[in-house]
Amino acid sequence: MKFREIYVSEGFPELAVIIHPRVPGATVDKLRRALIGMADDPAAAPILARVKFKGFAPASDREYDGVRRVYKQTGQ
Repeated sequence: MKFREIYVSEGFPELAVIIHPRVPGATVDKLRRALIGMADDPAAAPILARVKFKGFAPASDREYDGVRRVYKQTGQ
């Protein structure tokens, strides 16, 4: 079977973690540190290996502008 590309988007960050605005800032910071720290945590190594994932990296909201553009272009 052959496929023909009809649109190729720019690259996107992976696995966005979204936290509800009502979550206290201290909890958000604690979660952020825990997720980003997984790559250097020996206890997390088996979890990351099992899901074939290198770990989390910080991202800004702006890095997801391309995702929003694609949703807008597709009428979503």
